[in-house]
Amino acid sequence: MNQIRTALQSISSLDIEAYNFVYVNNLYTYFPSYLKNENIYIMLIEALECLLIAIEEKNIEKIIDLADCLHNLPISLVENHFFVPKEYWNREVKYYRKKWDKNFLVKVQRHLKE
Repeated sequence: MNQIRTALQSISSLDIEAYNFVYVNNLYTYFPSYLKNENIYIMLIEALECLLIAIEEKNIEKIIDLADCLHNLPISLVENHFFVPKEYWNREVKYYRKKWDKNFLVKVQRHLKE
């Protein structure tokens, strides 16, 4: 569970004080499910690549905004039977796009609607 945080913890140059949330492991009470939608995998990979770029840029504000955008996505996917609800796109992603990247996950969103 916490695979992303574990991977981030392995980045030796990561400032522990600035990114203390990375060193807190969450306890998840739901059972893991298996993803069968390749577009969801593509979405997660693209989103994490954007997060890695923001970390490499050391843009703290962007990292925080992107982490806010992404942190509830896994739970939302599980609760919605691996469907990304419209509210997620209209709330979390819309804010991030407006502030940082108007093309963030646009192609993936189109594929998920097909």
